[in-house]
Amino acid sequence: MFTEDFDPKATLAATSCPRCHAVGLVEIDEVYEAVQPAQRHQPRYHIDPSITARCPACNLVMEWPGCSE
Repeated sequence: MFTEDFDPKATLAATSCPRCHAVGLVEIDEVYEAVQPAQRHQPRYHIDPSITARCPACNLVMEWPGCSE
């Protein structure tokens, strides 16, 4: 569970993409499993709750914080 003072937009804006390393992910409403496998990040661990995000630079879809190294 996220704390009340957690700001997902600020956190994602400071997170880099695991594919292209561009900084600045954006939260999306898309379902992670509905995205084509080639555009989906495969994390080592699934963390619940998570936020589905997309990299504007390369269109990779991922779940934060599972995409963080």
